[in-house]
Amino acid sequence: MKATVTIIIPTMLNDSGLFYLVEKLGSDKISTVIIDNQPNAKKRQLSRKPNITYLPQTKNLGFAAAVNLGAKAAKTDWLLILNDDIELQPKQSFSQIFSQLINYAQKSKLTAVSPVLVNKQGRVENYGYRVLPYGKVELNLDPKNTNIDGLTAAYLLIRRDIFLKVGGFDKRFFAYLEDVDLFLTLKEQKYRFAIHPKLSVIHNHLTTSSKLKRGFKEWHDFKNWILLKTKHQTKFKLSYNFTLERFKNLFGIFKSF
Repeated sequence: MKATVTIIIPTMLNDSGLFYLVEKLGSDKISTVIIDNQPNAKKRQLSRKPNITYLPQTKNLGFAAAVNLGAKAAKTDWLLILNDDIELQPKQSFSQIFSQLINYAQKSKLTAVSPVLVNKQGRVENYGYRVLPYGKVELNLDPKNTNIDGLTAAYLLIRRDIFLKVGGFDKRFFAYLEDVDLFLTLKEQKYRFAIHPKLSVIHNHLTTSSKLKRGFKEWHDFKNWILLKTKHQTKFKLSYNFTLERFKNLFGIFKSF
């Protein structure tokens, strides 16, 4: 039986990025759920497009809860979680990328897979990442190193049944590090995931974050690392270095003003 996918796009302030993705979806006819944390008249018109389920919200749910809502609305085998700051490479299509990702996942028996994320200049963001015991993410820049703790959720293909089984994203994270939490949980439960090393898409990193109020990201980074430590106690150690990293988060809040 052919595998099926639903694209999940949480959005708020990046209207141009959202409409770019909708245009690129075009005739691909892939089921798509858009969760809009800040609706306006122009975006509401997306509800008229075939294959799109448009879910406007009366308040900002945050990234984690928005994706969970989309996952529950989906009825497919796989979810493709997609940031609205993603761009395709020339001549790419969503159908083509999905086909390559799903084939790679099935061949390698993976629960989740992501393409390589690159910036506009073609520089690689990471090939996954390691989570250090003092509460810091170390990006993996070596394509041959597959010993990773997680993938970035900006462009993430994941089995819907497993995503729901582990509870999806923890909505307490609201924004940032929800993917770190998810993949630590998946790894603890022995699920496998990887980067597709020969497939890449463009990621316009922090497009929405740059439009948010001062200190927003820094504050959520601070509290979310504390929450991560609470949830994954065997992974993190309360140490001088862990405390120092949290002071760095707090300093970032004050520095932003």
